[in-house]
Amino acid sequence: MRVTPIRLKRINAGINCDEAISMLGISKSMLYKIEIGNRSPSKNVIAKMSELYKCPVDDIFKAIKITRKLDKGVDKV
Repeated sequence: MRVTPIRLKRINAGINCDEAISMLGISKSMLYKIEIGNRSPSKNVIAKMSELYKCPVDDIFKAIKITRKLDKGVDKV
């Protein structure tokens, strides 16, 4: 499993997958899809990620944007 920018935010916050899904109120499948760039989280989940991962909402948006570009195979991020 590759470490994408949004997954790295979670890891750096010291949050494991099970803690994240519980605190974000989403399924393990949804977290996985967000972290590999297949799905975009709702505004509510982004706000929760910002609080949980202890970083600004803008940083979450940037990490998600980069992750989605990586998923689509875009070389220039």
